Amino acid sequence: MKRQHDSILNEWVQKQPGSQHEIATKLGIKIGTLKAWLCQGFVPKASMQRIASKINCSGSDMIHEYYTRRGV
Repeated sequence: MKRQHDSILNEWVQKQPGSQHEIATKLGIKIGTLKAWLCQGFVPKASMQRIASKINCSGSDMIHEYYTRRGV
């Protein structure tokens, strides 16, 4: 699946060892969810705080990215 945007999650995933399936398991999400988020270029608001803590990222950075990508 082609990524439409670079994102905080995309950059983090690229640095991780293992397959996308292993990374999705590490994040506690399904592989399809991970692929959708990578393609969209943002993590949905409902999952931001949990994912930000798992990838050691600022929640405010993810919120900024979300609103930038969504055009809000």
